[in-house]
Amino acid sequence: MTLAKVSRGQPLRLSAEAFNAFVDAANAHRAGEQALGGDGTQRQRLSGIVPVRNDTGTDQERFAVLGLGDVLITPTENLQSFQERVTFAAVLPDEEEHAQRFCILQEPIASGALGRAMVSGITPMRLTVADLEDSSASIVTGNVDRLASGSKGDARILWKEPGTGDLWGIIQFPAGGTAGGEPNLVLSLTRIGHSFMVGDVLRWDGADWVFADAAVIEPTDTLAVVGRIPDEDTALLVLWGLCCLDDLAPHTDYWLDPVVPGALTPVKPTEDPRLILHSAEGRLCVVRTGGGGGGASATTFADLTDVDVTTTPPTDGQAAVWNDAEQLWMPRDIVASDPVDPHLVLIGPTSDPADTPTFRLLELDDLPELAATSVVVNATATAGKPSALAADADDRVLMRAAETLQWLTITTAAIGDAQVTDAKIQSVAWTKITGTPTAFPPTAHDHVLGGDLTGTTSAAAIAPGAVDTSEIANGAITRPKLAPITGPAVLGRATGTGLVNALSPATEGEVLRQQGGVLGFGLIGDDSIDPAAGIAWSKLDTTDATPADVGAAPASHTHLISELSDVQVVSPTIGQVLVWNATLGVWQNDDPADVTGLMAARSVWANPTGAPAEGVSVTAGADNQVLMRVSGTLQFAALTPASWGDRLSCSVIGRSSINPGPAADIQAPSNDSVLMRVTDTLQWLTTVPRMKFGNSPTGSIEFINSGGFVSHEYISLNTSQAWKQHNNGRTRFYYNGSDYWEISANGQTIELSGWVSGTIRHRISLNANANLGGASRTLSLREIDVCENGIAKRMAVLASAPY
Repeated sequence: MTLAKVSRGQPLRLSAEAFNAFVDAANAHRAGEQALGGDGTQRQRLSGIVPVRNDTGTDQERFAVLGLGDVLITPTENLQSFQERVTFAAVLPDEEEHAQRFCILQEPIASGALGRAMVSGITPMRLTVADLEDSSASIVTGNVDRLASGSKGDARILWKEPGTGDLWGIIQFPAGGTAGGEPNLVLSLTRIGHSFMVGDVLRWDGADWVFADAAVIEPTDTLAVVGRIPDEDTALLVLWGLCCLDDLAPHTDYWLDPVVPGALTPVKPTEDPRLILHSAEGRLCVVRTGGGGGGASATTFADLTDVDVTTTPPTDGQAAVWNDAEQLWMPRDIVASDPVDPHLVLIGPTSDPADTPTFRLLELDDLPELAATSVVVNATATAGKPSALAADADDRVLMRAAETLQWLTITTAAIGDAQVTDAKIQSVAWTKITGTPTAFPPTAHDHVLGGDLTGTTSAAAIAPGAVDTSEIANGAITRPKLAPITGPAVLGRATGTGLVNALSPATEGEVLRQQGGVLGFGLIGDDSIDPAAGIAWSKLDTTDATPADVGAAPASHTHLISELSDVQVVSPTIGQVLVWNATLGVWQNDDPADVTGLMAARSVWANPTGAPAEGVSVTAGADNQVLMRVSGTLQFAALTPASWGDRLSCSVIGRSSINPGPAADIQAPSNDSVLMRVTDTLQWLTTVPRMKFGNSPTGSIEFINSGGFVSHEYISLNTSQAWKQHNNGRTRFYYNGSDYWEISANGQTIELSGWVSGTIRHRISLNANANLGGASRTLSLREIDVCENGIAKRMAVLASAPY
């Protein structure tokens, strides 16, 4: 994307991509202002964009709205990582749990992957708009695609498409916060032939917009910046948000010029400075002029979005008290004391209402009266205010039951097992014991039994006829308790009355059925089969049957081949055959193998696989591709060096000519040769035609003494011969067209000669010290860095210094 500049007076048309770039730059600027340092502090830029992990279980698209779950790195796991990298798990949204804790993805994120999400700021978002006047939006449980509009919500709608329903919009969240930036607040000013220019600072004087004069503005005056001139009679004023201005220094604050009305200055005034905007980067500016003070945030308590001190202005001594119904802080009277200790009650003033009140400790008499036989408790299973709980009957105790406190009688279930011991029992009246004998302890005796029993307790028996169906439990009589019967047989009652007897078949093939009102075994005849019963043809044995036995033969008829369950015919043409499709398990119409039929465009008929198979169209998908075998299959592919086969030895593939053309081998003909550009061609060469020294465009030569300091430096004017190795073993360094330094070996000495005359300036004996040039000198070889055609090299130079 290219961000082009706009001239003064030129219409400004912002694309969504450009607007998003401005927002990102503004967030980056804000992040730079908030970046912290030092141990245990946040080191990443706090731009409202954080990495999140998609824990929803499905891939999510850009601008999906998700709830913020747990952090991925806790302080317990890794304190340093927790401090340096803020990361969250992103989950499906819940409108109660995530009302103030949600994010909007700024890129698609696959399930389980990490990506960027905005947790505060300005972003495009899909909306479900219910009413044209809706200015806020909230998340909807389980809906990742859209926010729902309303009169109140967790996000502010800065702009939306016209109408209702599913629309695109731009939102700012959290609603009323400043962490992620504020929306553009732009006014359109119409004035015939106005003289305003883009970048002018204006002030609202109560009746009109005039050039802002630093000498007359008040701290609460509303200022604006001219952000655009649509035509000679219209100006768009930016009170808060983003605009583009030319000729401003990037990353610089601009203030209202104290001398020139309506002008900007990057120098902060010493008296009553009024910050107008911050120039971010690429002409993007962040304007902060609209509210009183012109700072980058709220400057007074009343500027906060969750505070209402305008409807009822506070009076001296009042405090801000939270109003849960309005969801705002509002001024209210409070009891003042200096200091106010905990658990004190007000006892004054005693005379003049203007006296300072006095306090004393809380006493029992200060508690409100309670109902008789009650205690003050929180009887519920959750935290709450205490209340009176009365015992409404005698012999009740206060205990926990069903997770609440209740006044209840003590039941057996309330007494733990083995909790009542002998020591706890003082006495038990005989009348409390049921079923007592006449004597204690009772003597041996017997009792006569009655009812279904006869005899005595020592010799009891079942009375005759006492046991019937009601005394026998269902399923109580098992098969071993039944008398045996001769099989094959079943137990049953053949008629409606009588005893249960064994019913046995007389011959093979008999079945149990009812016939003539009697249950029994017998053969199935024609009279046993219902005339309407359907018997499949496959169940009939027609071996010895005649048409009279089985009915007339089926009438002559036919079927379409496509009606068969394993045949699929679609628009058959002449010459096609049925071919078995093993994948679908059906016969399908197809051209015979020896008929080519139609082919795809730019294709050949081939078997591209590695095994025998029917030919298919192999298509060339792009230009400049050839048909070749790749990985065992035939493919159209671009020709690459890897597919060219063997190359020449010691060669590279390239284009030696200066003109574009096909690549070819460039072979190195000998050892110790390098590939370089010479006379506009690539060549392998063993000689160095040119060498430049130092950073000068003409080359320079430095001679370094034994102390490491430069003693001589010469600029080579003849760059084609700045350095040359002669056949006689001499190395010559030119510093202009004719003058030079030359190093040569002469027997047991190394000589350094130079100038036009070629006089030997220094000589060193390889086997003894010697005076060189009339003074005691030392010579040393030093390495210097040189550059040849962009390739870094090192070379040795001879350095000399007196000692």
